[in-house]
Amino acid sequence: MDAGRVHRAWEITQIPTELWELFSKRHSQLDETLRAMGLDAAAASPGQRTLAADRSREAKQDPGAGGDLREAWWQQEDRYSEHILRALVGGLLCVGRGRGTHAFPQPLADETGLQVFLGGLVADAVSRRHALARLRGAQAGALLHGLLLALPEDLPQAGGPGLGTVPFGAATADRIRARIASPVHAAALATALFTGGEPDELADIPINALAQDAATFTVSGAGGREAAKTAVFVVPEPARPLLAAARTFLILRGTPPHKRLLSLGIGKDAARLRASADVAGLPLPVTEQSLARSWQAPATAWWVGTHLHHPGGEHP
Repeated sequence: MDAGRVHRAWEITQIPTELWELFSKRHSQLDETLRAMGLDAAAASPGQRTLAADRSREAKQDPGAGGDLREAWWQQEDRYSEHILRALVGGLLCVGRGRGTHAFPQPLADETGLQVFLGGLVADAVSRRHALARLRGAQAGALLHGLLLALPEDLPQAGGPGLGTVPFGAATADRIRARIASPVHAAALATALFTGGEPDELADIPINALAQDAATFTVSGAGGREAAKTAVFVVPEPARPLLAAARTFLILRGTPPHKRLLSLGIGKDAARLRASADVAGLPLPVTEQSLARSWQAPATAWWVGTHLHHPGGEHP
């Protein structure tokens, strides 16, 4: 296929809701013409559909999408990031064929919940392959329910939670607790192990970024047009008491909630963090992963159709 045809296919398939509705009009008009010809629209052959299109044009009932599609596409490109537009392609081609009352595609509103779900899937993964298998399985399962779950294209090579980090289980938590006396130093080491984040960024996490139950913490994204969303990190269950203890320790010392949670355990040039890892006998992840741009932050999800196994059914 030549480059021009590829680009035209890209323009036509990667269209948000308003353009998708225009294409739906084409199918409706053709189906009406087929029924008027006494044919079953669902069983019509390509030749019969071509004949119906010709008759529609003769009757001045243009079944096309209408308007300048190329101009409309460029308008959408200005409004949506490339990642979001790429995410829509699979859904529009694979699932978004329903003709019910729903307007597809539409974004999943709970972005924080999506990140918590993804982070929870890999929080106790024992290897990169294990984490990837869980994430790909989640994508397949979500699509069966009409939900297109789009993860970063570089996911197999990405760093961050579950990918290139140290598996964090009860044994690791016990080892840290037994060998590291300071609750802040212990929490800093634990967080470095399960996030794979850069030490300087770990040191900047404020106390109030940690959820009340210590199950998650957030890192604000950078600014700019391609601004990173707020990244939500799921704290593995065995690590939660360690982070909660560090918070309690600092609050009892009178540290304001907006001050940093882990900085005392990181130290200048991450010297204290490395010392803690040596004492605990735990290798730090080798990574340059930015917390604000961790793999789960740009993940998106779009409703693109109804349940495949319950056609016409409501999405949850």
